[in-house]
Amino acid sequence: MDLSKLPKLSGDRADVPPPPPAGSANAPVNVIPYEPKREANPAEAWLSIAIGVILLLLSPRIFQYLISPSTFAQKWVFNDGNGNPLAYTQTVYFWGDVCLALFALSLIFEGVVLGFTRRQIWLIASILFTSMATLMNGGYVGYMMFAGYGLQMFSALAVAFGVYAVIVLWQRYQQTNAMRA
Repeated sequence: MDLSKLPKLSGDRADVPPPPPAGSANAPVNVIPYEPKREANPAEAWLSIAIGVILLLLSPRIFQYLISPSTFAQKWVFNDGNGNPLAYTQTVYFWGDVCLALFALSLIFEGVVLGFTRRQIWLIASILFTSMATLMNGGYVGYMMFAGYGLQMFSALAVAFGVYAVIVLWQRYQQTNAMRA
């Protein structure tokens, strides 16, 4: 049986016309490929907000101190190496709590920005806030390591997630710039 005599069922083997000459009116025009508009991603927003809230629930001490410093001393007692009482602000826990709370708030802010707005000013604010919180956590991790307290796991994870968050925010900022141009 000769297969060449069967009818063509699709146009995949149809002869392709040659391209028109470069100087003709039908010459192809340089076309910029269409990139679909990036919409807000609710999954990114949800993950950032959820992790931020969980971190806030894990470190309530700083908020207890800020809301009610008079009753804070009754709930929490801190001592130095000799057993002498220390104020909360003089302990190593204070800066760890501040750094982690700032990072949690930056994650919540980032989630709101990623999920609900495409305005560049909010993206820039979120990039700056997240960068600041990430750098503070990195500094805290470094200080605690060199002071002999070991790796502070939550702050180390905050640095890792913070770098990722800044990269995502920067990409979103570049996309909004490209859409405006």
